[in-house]
Amino acid sequence: MTSYLSGRSQFVSINSNSTTPSPLTTSIPQGSVLCPLLFCVYTTPLGYLISSTPISYHFYADDTQPYISFNSSESYLSLTLLSSTLDSFHNWLTENKLSVNPSKTEYLIIGNPQQRAKLTSSSISFQDTDLMPIDSTLNLDVIFDKDLSLKPHISFICKTSYYHIRQLRQIRSSLDTSSAIVLANSLVSSKLDYCNSFLWPSFYLT
Repeated sequence: MTSYLSGRSQFVSINSNSTTPSPLTTSIPQGSVLCPLLFCVYTTPLGYLISSTPISYHFYADDTQPYISFNSSESYLSLTLLSSTLDSFHNWLTENKLSVNPSKTEYLIIGNPQQRAKLTSSSISFQDTDLMPIDSTLNLDVIFDKDLSLKPHISFICKTSYYHIRQLRQIRSSLDTSSAIVLANSLVSSKLDYCNSFLWPSFYLT
């Protein structure tokens, strides 16, 4: 760990011109093998911060997802709590030399239309930025919608799969069977297989 984190420098190279190397006292090489592990270790205190509140959370690399379940009559108090937790996030990240952009933060309220219609409050505040709930958002390449029907995600998979099938059809005569299978598996089957255990109940319900 010591040899990995110490004695590093960086410079900028454009064509044949390079700047003088500058020593790095913080950060780790992006895309390196230990980068995800060390980032998770570094941000572990965020979990302790959330654990002291009723907010639940998921961490995946640099993706942080706090969430809370509440009745429609409790929406104001619950969303106020979520807002204060987000501000605590921001303060911790700032103190530890990490940045977060409130304007790029997305927020989703999941429930049936009758439940959402009863909400007494729907907006949250994050560092003086008012966030309104959106209809859908991308979560690890799965589109979550406000009804949790997964219809937008299924439609997107069908659209992209049909696109690649049409493209393969145009060049099929130039490919041998083995190459066609490899391309079909990498471009189409991989999309159908991704998170398929999550999708099958949705196909069944629709």
